[in-house]
Amino acid sequence: MKVSITDLNYSNIDIANPIKLVMQKKIYEPYTSAGVVFPTTQRIDALILNLYDDNNNQLFTGYTDKVYTYMDDDGKYMEVTARSRGALLTDNDAIPREFPYNTFIMDYFQTYIQNKYGINYKEALNASTVLKTEIYKGDSEWDALGTIVWFAYGCAPDVNEDGLVVFNPNFINTTHTFSNSAEGGIKFSYLSYNDDRYKRYSQMWGISEVSGQYMLMASDQTETAQMINRRKLINFPDTKEVANMQLCDYELKQNNADTRFYTIRVPGYKNFLTWEKAAINDTMFGNNSNLFLTSVKYVMDMNGEYTEVELRPTSSKYSSM
Repeated sequence: MKVSITDLNYSNIDIANPIKLVMQKKIYEPYTSAGVVFPTTQRIDALILNLYDDNNNQLFTGYTDKVYTYMDDDGKYMEVTARSRGALLTDNDAIPREFPYNTFIMDYFQTYIQNKYGINYKEALNASTVLKTEIYKGDSEWDALGTIVWFAYGCAPDVNEDGLVVFNPNFINTTHTFSNSAEGGIKFSYLSYNDDRYKRYSQMWGISEVSGQYMLMASDQTETAQMINRRKLINFPDTKEVANMQLCDYELKQNNADTRFYTIRVPGYKNFLTWEKAAINDTMFGNNSNLFLTSVKYVMDMNGEYTEVELRPTSSKYSSM
């Protein structure tokens, strides 16, 4: 892995000896994040962080979020963290507004995303919103786009590793089988399974536009049927804003989707992609072929290097189903 920093004068500085490097992409986040720590004898006014593989293919570029310079008994160091262009969508608030039912997604995207932030899309989507849609104060540009797409298409958008918005992300046909015993399996050094039951909600309530009273807006059928961890979430708890059933359903599914996942570490750098399918074959964790990659993180430090992936069941890709 090769590291280069562009300073405020647009001069490129190669970092030959980083002592720590982290790069990560998660689904439903419109950016890739990266950070590097390296020894230095002078402070660099870092503007852009670039990462390349050993064949000089660019893996990451992003404007710096934080530059931290420090010294201790071991020497003088800098830490630079950055995110790709899609971070603009999470950092900027959307203008509160209400859209009629026939708002076309591409009209909205080109006006408020593409023209303002220079972020393009992979494939055009011709759908229009099927219900009146409202963007509230405090929603980010990414929140707003997610709301528009959900109302129109019943799915959540993502940004792929090429920095393109994908309105209806789907599973990539490539399947990675992680196993230390099966022939052809990808060997791993660490495997865990998290079932964060305490994070799941069975219901979301909100104020009805018709009655003006709190009522059930959305429910998780699995949690409700099991009668386990039966928790209720109130939409807009600090205001008297009315709630929308479709938006509450979106928020409930989004909240519950990432509460069951595997974490696997593979030695070295692996060019895994989010949305690729995956399988686990292990004597303790069993066989599970209905998984997909939801997070890919590469780490290089003084102890070596590894690629860590998070896997969720394919059924946890929340949708209108």
